[in-house]
Amino acid sequence: MALVDIVESVGRGRDYVAKKDLVKGQVMFTARPVAAALRFEHLRSHCSGCFCPVDIDTCEAAFICEDCGLWTLCDTCCGGQAVADRKPKEDTIGFEYLKLHLQSKECATIQKGDAQDTTTRIILQMMQTYRQEVASTAKDVNDLGAPTGVQGLATLEGHEETRDETAIVAYLGFVQDVFSVLVEEGRELSDYLSNEEVATAVHWLHVLQHNQHAITCDFTGEMVGCMISPEGSLFNHNCRPNTIWVTGAGGVIKFVAAENVKKGTAMCISYLHEHTPVAIRNQVLRNRYKFDCSCGRCNDSEEDKLLDILGKDDKDNLVEKNESATRVVVNNEILDLAEILDEWLNQRLAGSSAESTDGDGVTLETASEKIGELERAANREGLSTTHWSILRFHVAAGDLLLSLGNPSEAVQHFKTVIDNSPDIKPYHTKVIEHAPLRWTHDRTLPTQLAKNYAKIGLALREAAASLEDEQSGPGQDFYDLEEQAVQYLASCKEEMTLLYGEDHWACRRIGNQLQAALENVIAVRSRKKARVENSALRSTRQEEPDSVATLSGH
Repeated sequence: MALVDIVESVGRGRDYVAKKDLVKGQVMFTARPVAAALRFEHLRSHCSGCFCPVDIDTCEAAFICEDCGLWTLCDTCCGGQAVADRKPKEDTIGFEYLKLHLQSKECATIQKGDAQDTTTRIILQMMQTYRQEVASTAKDVNDLGAPTGVQGLATLEGHEETRDETAIVAYLGFVQDVFSVLVEEGRELSDYLSNEEVATAVHWLHVLQHNQHAITCDFTGEMVGCMISPEGSLFNHNCRPNTIWVTGAGGVIKFVAAENVKKGTAMCISYLHEHTPVAIRNQVLRNRYKFDCSCGRCNDSEEDKLLDILGKDDKDNLVEKNESATRVVVNNEILDLAEILDEWLNQRLAGSSAESTDGDGVTLETASEKIGELERAANREGLSTTHWSILRFHVAAGDLLLSLGNPSEAVQHFKTVIDNSPDIKPYHTKVIEHAPLRWTHDRTLPTQLAKNYAKIGLALREAAASLEDEQSGPGQDFYDLEEQAVQYLASCKEEMTLLYGEDHWACRRIGNQLQAALENVIAVRSRKKARVENSALRSTRQEEPDSVATLSGH
């Protein structure tokens, strides 16, 4: 049974409200997305069932669609064991996802190269489910009274009344283009899609505009795709959210309390990136979601004063007219710090012949040059290290450098984010050797910060491994890197386990990496101790003849 009720709130519409006092990490209810699609560049690197990272080379039971060669399922979704034809077992959730992938013509769309847009594939999946859905598949299993299944999408707000005629025509054209993949030569779209179904799909498109959710990698926070969940769409926004959602086995979404809350508290998620300043948050929320936010962070926040520092900029020029939450206007020129690096990273992940804006391939050298160029541009414009776009830039730079095999430099960018994120700035003090890092304000580790610490810990381990290869064995530098990795991984493990659960793939990976780093630290210490003892023993043996001679002469 769900731990929340749905209530009507003045000016907010429907709200999830805690039925009782909740403790941090408590699961309020679970749901399954109606439809979900990974971004094109992540189709081979993540499971399309549960969205976890997949290593095709080492995961024997991982399934890759033979027809499109991209759509992938992980070991768990396939049933946990490799089968002869490398397909998911019929009694697994992976088998259900595979049927939807093929029957919805998502696979055919990917083969045609028309699947760059996740919305295209989500619409196709929803139509297939809509045609097959019966009352049992849309059952309110949580007894929430919440909309559920594809049928539940009809109850969600699409704000059609705000569209002009041009937009309405464009939406209809988009839907017709989506389903053109169904049309065989000599046939018409009307042979496959009724007028009612076209109208339904157009409404879905309006709904997706305001209710679609990003699929983020629960480990790194990277956006890897999009999904739609009617139950999840009822969560209202707060710039300081008390709720997160976590994707688990089979794509099940867990809605989890991110902090201790009292009975009757409205449970909210955040629709925006944590490092977005108040001016841009208000603009995006107003234009995209059709409301003004009046939460405590928007009304009075020292954090936002820091995030809004612009140096030489006039604050009135902050927000660009296109509703973008990732750009900042500086002297009428777009300083797009993170997007360039994100694009390069996506090109690498897609395995394409990545091309930079200058036509050169993305290499460690070209990436380092671009990172330096952007840093100098930001410095010229006087952007503070706490400015929101700078913080995002450093995350993007770290991710790109990590993918290019330079973990040491990546670590420095991740540390810059942690050290300059307002109100979560840590001081690095060891209370006892190898203990987790301690925090100011006695705060528990915020979720996003935990993810950054996890990325640093893994990057340090990669740096240690590369150093060990170069030096043909572990030395003092290797030991120092592994020791730092232990601190960062230990710092995030408890927080992520509390919110995600011990069985979550990210928590298992952190635990395994932490254990391996600890074993390396202990092994190096043991070797150092043995060398000291052997040296002391040799010194003792060298002194023994003199002692014997002295005694003999006496």
